[in-house]
Amino acid sequence: MKSKYIFLLVAIIFLTNCGGSASDSDSSTTINYWQQIDWETTDNGAYANFTYNGFSPSCSNHPSASNSKFSFFVRYGNVNKLVIYFQGGGACWHYNNCVEKTTYSEELMYYDNADILNLISNGQGKSMGYSGIFDFTNNENPFKDWNFVYIPYCTGDLHWGKQDTEYTKDTSSATIRHRGHVNFQLVLEWLKNHFKNPDPEIIFVTGISAGSYGAIFNFPYIAEKFTESQLYLLGDAGNGVITDDFKQIIDDVWGASLPDTGNFHEFDSYNIEALTMADLYSKIANFYNEYRFAQYTAAWDENQVFFYNVMVNIDNPGIDYANWYNPDDSIWCYWHDEMLSLLQTTDTDITTNPNNYAYFIAPGEVHTILMNNEVYTLNVNGVRFVDWLRSIVEGGATFANVKCTDCQQPDNVVCQ
Repeated sequence: MKSKYIFLLVAIIFLTNCGGSASDSDSSTTINYWQQIDWETTDNGAYANFTYNGFSPSCSNHPSASNSKFSFFVRYGNVNKLVIYFQGGGACWHYNNCVEKTTYSEELMYYDNADILNLISNGQGKSMGYSGIFDFTNNENPFKDWNFVYIPYCTGDLHWGKQDTEYTKDTSSATIRHRGHVNFQLVLEWLKNHFKNPDPEIIFVTGISAGSYGAIFNFPYIAEKFTESQLYLLGDAGNGVITDDFKQIIDDVWGASLPDTGNFHEFDSYNIEALTMADLYSKIANFYNEYRFAQYTAAWDENQVFFYNVMVNIDNPGIDYANWYNPDDSIWCYWHDEMLSLLQTTDTDITTNPNNYAYFIAPGEVHTILMNNEVYTLNVNGVRFVDWLRSIVEGGATFANVKCTDCQQPDNVVCQ
């Protein structure tokens, strides 16, 4: 899953640099939108000594990683509006998938690169399927003229972690830096110094896959820092179907604690081990009831099914990890049913302003949408996704629940 994404984006660079057909724009019109921010040197070294919970920003420091340096990216637009985007890239919580057979991006990946982001933003990734909200040449893009801050992901903790954890198996061990929330706090400090006075008129917080969890989890920290902004949130493909065993360990291995900042204390005395995604969304949406919140997923998201299956089989990966990569019908069907239940529970539990939440369920198995061409081509029950996306920040009748009426299950999957 991760390797397919990397291959396609590397192909974009290769074809473009070789004068191939991947480009949809004339090279003379190419714009360098994106800047990489080196947190240790930017602003004359103002953040060089930054720490949070006693840790400095870092990627995982996996033994095979070539580099554990963390950086992030900014694109300056021409309106006083801001997108804060959390990138995805899997997760890990056990020696088997943190160290031995990684199921997360353990260092900044090929797509965490200003050159690749510029290619997509110039419309040169469309022939490979990549555009979405990052294509600034598309006039239908609701965020075409906005400022963007792109937060990479390389810590295996859904942007929630703030500790280092030693994982052991037999006589082997390795320490993984689960510092996703530390990295976010650094970016938030930089944002405070670059996008305040005045605050942005609107902030759209979003992320894909693991980044969608980072978006909702870290939303209160953003809201409490930018109190004069109007905020909106979309979680793309992060529906939180998890096992009870997984819930019991994430605070231990990631050092994660529930959001608590400024005036937001809705999780006081709430145990993270009992947390569901419905709880996370409903408590935050009920508190910030003047803002709008939304979730997107495919009805049979193959990547979310994969991670649920890894949770079930974390101690029993099988030969060549076959038990992880071959979910049976019961896994597919349970994930689908539980996803629907969680979205419905979220919708029901948001009571202070029932009109400030909506979900969009598309047919199929494709994981995430915001970086893809489907932002502009997907139409479910007569509702174009791009119009629904725009309605999150603009309001209107289109901001409502959308669910495919023909969410046909994948081939060879039979649900009872």
